[in-house]
Amino acid sequence: RMTRSIAAPVTAGLQLEYFYASPLHAAMLDIRAELEILGAIPGLGRVSLRTATAESLAEVWGAAAGRAASGADSRVLCLSAHSASDPGGSAPRTLLLEDALGRGHPIDERDLGELLGSRCQASDCLAFDAVVLNVCHSESMGNRFLEAGAGCVVTCTGSVSDGAARAFLRCFLRTMAMDGLESMLAVFEAAQRAVRLSPQPGLRADADRFKLLVSQWSNPPR
Repeated sequence: RMTRSIAAPVTAGLQLEYFYASPLHAAMLDIRAELEILGAIPGLGRVSLRTATAESLAEVWGAAAGRAASGADSRVLCLSAHSASDPGGSAPRTLLLEDALGRGHPIDERDLGELLGSRCQASDCLAFDAVVLNVCHSESMGNRFLEAGAGCVVTCTGSVSDGAARAFLRCFLRTMAMDGLESMLAVFEAAQRAVRLSPQPGLRADADRFKLLVSQWSNPPR
C-alpha cells in the first residue's frame, strides 16, 4: 500500500495528523472504528490520515518542526501501531511501521530518533503540542518524540486493549479541542478518567497504563 493523505479543508481548531500502521501478517487495526471516533469529535479542524511509513512520518515531522507555532491552533500527532518484541527477549521492543508494500517495517528507538531528527525544542517552535502513541509498550519510544520537539507525549506501559485506546483518544481529543493547551495534565487526566469510569468493566484496568511525558518547553501542567 502507498502512503495516502485525506485532509479536510484547513479551518481553525485542533489540527490532527493521524498515522496508522497495520502491516500484512500482523493483527489488523480497526481503522474504521478510529475514523468513526474522529468524525464524532467537535472542534476538530484539519484532519490528515496517513499510512505510517518511515518516509511519511519523517516528512510530516520535519515539515511541522520547520514551522513556528502560530499559537492559535493546537497541533496533535496520533500514531496507532503495534510494537514487536525479540523472540529471544534480548533486544528492546521495536515500533512496527509499514513499508511501501504494506509489509512490516520494525524501527527501534535509535532508528526512531534518527528518523525524527534533532529539532528546535524552544516553546515557539515545537513540532507538535501533543503526540499520542496508541502503541503497546511505547513508554521508552515516547522519549524520542520529546527529544525531537514534541510538547508532550502520551504512551502506553504494557499492553492496552483497543477499546481502552479508543476511549482514551476520544476523550483526549475532545477535551483538548475544547480547552486547548491551558493544562495538558488536565486533558490527560480527563481521558484517563474516561477509561477508568468506562461502562465496560473490562477497559477500566487499562486506565493507569497510559502515561504522560512532558517536555520542559511545553505549557507547564497545572
